[in-house]
This record gives sequence, C-alpha cells and structure tokens, in this order.
Amino acid sequence: AHVHFASNTDAEERLIKLAEEKFRVFNTGAPQVDEMVQTPLLDTEYFEKKYNFDVTKEFFLVVQHPVTEEYDEAENQINTTFNVLEKYQQKKVIILPNNDAGSIAIQNVIKQRKTLEHVVFANLSRIEYLTLMRYSSLIIGNSSSGLLEAPTYNIPAVNIGRRQDGRVSGLNVIHTDFCETKIKKAIKKALSNDFKRMLEKDGFNPYGDGNSSENILKIVKEIHDMKDLTIKKLTY
Repeated sequence: AHVHFASNTDAEERLIKLAEEKFRVFNTGAPQVDEMVQTPLLDTEYFEKKYNFDVTKEFFLVVQHPVTEEYDEAENQINTTFNVLEKYQQKKVIILPNNDAGSIAIQNVIKQRKTLEHVVFANLSRIEYLTLMRYSSLIIGNSSSGLLEAPTYNIPAVNIGRRQDGRVSGLNVIHTDFCETKIKKAIKKALSNDFKRMLEKDGFNPYGDGNSSENILKIVKEIHDMKDLTIKKLTY
C-alpha cells in the first residue's frame, strides 16, 4: 500500500517502525466507531417484544472466546468466569463463542450451567449487540469489543486473560487473569461509582471519535502528487 490509515496511535507507530515513511501513515481511527456514532440504537421495547428481555434492568454482558494457544484450557477458563458471575444477582446476557478450537467446550459449560438469570444468544445483528452493550452494566470476558466498541459508550470492560494482549485499550478496560479472586476484584472496581465517574469525566475511545471516514476522505482528496506516493523508500 502507498498510504496507510491506522485505527489508533499504536498502529500508526508500528507502521512507521516497519519502515514506512511518516508522510504515508495517518491515524484516522477505526471505521467501526463511525457506525456506532452514526447509527441510532434500538429502543428498549425492541428486546422486550422480540426476546422478552428488559434491557433497562441491570445486567452483565458476557462474551468469552477460546484462546488459540490455550484451547485446552477453555473449559477451565469459562468455569472460572462462571464461578465468579454466579455470586452476582444481575442478569447475565451470554453470547456464545466463535468457532475456534475450544469453543465447543465453552458452549457445553454455558448449557450445563444455564440458570434463570442467564439469557443466551447464539447470533445477534450488530445493532442488537451494540444496543445490549450500551445498556449493560459492564462487559466481561475476552472479546475485542470491550476494547474497541465499549469505550465509545463508557461501558466498563473486565478483560480476562491474554487473548487481547498487545491491543490498545482505553480507560474503561480492567485487565485481569483467570483467577476468581482477581476477577471479583475487577468487577467490584468496574461497578464502583468512582470508576463510573472517572469514565464520565475522562473516558474516550482510543480507536477514534466516529469521524474516521471523513478523515480518510479528506486525506485522499488532498493527495495530488502521485509520483511521490508511488516511489517508496525504506526508512532503515
């Protein structure tokens, strides 16, 4: 590529470290955030009518996938998460995992440990998922949406394990390990008034403010000298 549009500052710096010339690299934000900012969410009655679920009552959004290098630990990991979650009275909206190795083990545990406090979804449209996130008290597990989308809504994210290691995260993310004591401590922090006030005051999405498309279009329109772009030089 002759021009790179990075989703965050870290990605921009990595591209430059890979010997791309600085004038070719722009931190424009992630287009996914544009969609969140520009698309109206569903109203509360939608879930009541379609799924018989009241999103106005407090609930946790649970999204946990297997980790590729730790697929044989998937069952233990989801059980650890559930051991903590069962101590809380809030409803748990659980999204079934992806199809990576270890996912069947996670699905089996979700089915075996399902209670009346659990609402399980196999598939949701993106707007349904974003609406659930917006109304949730927190998102817990290891989904990238806790890092990429949740900060736009200032929703606390308890990120467990190493699946998102190396990815940029905002102030809304609380990183922890697959340890019941540590997860419980992270949830307590996420639900605290101090943490919520901090997010309301200082929270922001490191993946952009919802204007990446405009930023990209503006940059493209300002490109006039194609010769400079087509002649690439290594910076090391």
